[in-house]
Amino acid sequence: MTVDFSVLSSSVSETVQLLQSALHEIEEKQNALEQQQQDFNNTLNQHQQKFNQSKEIVSLNVGGTKFSTTRHTLLADSGSFFHGLVSSGVWTPDVTTGEYFIDRDPKFVGEILNYLRSGTLDGDLRGLQLNTLSPQDKFLFNEQVDFFMIDSWKHQQQPPSTKPTTRVRFVGWAKWSQNAYVDTDEEQD
Repeated sequence: MTVDFSVLSSSVSETVQLLQSALHEIEEKQNALEQQQQDFNNTLNQHQQKFNQSKEIVSLNVGGTKFSTTRHTLLADSGSFFHGLVSSGVWTPDVTTGEYFIDRDPKFVGEILNYLRSGTLDGDLRGLQLNTLSPQDKFLFNEQVDFFMIDSWKHQQQPPSTKPTTRVRFVGWAKWSQNAYVDTDEEQD
């Protein structure tokens, strides 16, 4: 049996070229699949981030007015009511609405949330001009700041220059208070 090496050589050359061509196609398809996988993973990560952010949205119902903010905003001032609300585990949102209900006047809550949202906690209320507020609104604003324990804002403010007030405390009925302070030594005389 005689082998024609020229035919065999050309067959081997054609086979090598076919294999190289097939390998090139496989590499191109593999690159395309890797790119598709990377695009899919990027899209999946974006959706997961959006989903995680949506879980981080906190809904507040303050006196019937609804506010939406992030957990991050509510955690901005570590000593605040809002920080305790979302981090302590003591309070939970309403099962049906998913909102935390706060039985307060909603006035100035938006401004307080904007202050926390700014992240600077520098005492700047971002547009709220306290000097233009009526005395009643100033009182309410300060009451809100006290209730929500926004200490970072209070520490940045100048103490109000008001004249001292006199507090009167009710101690009970006169007859009761007289009887309450009877000296037992005098009764024995």
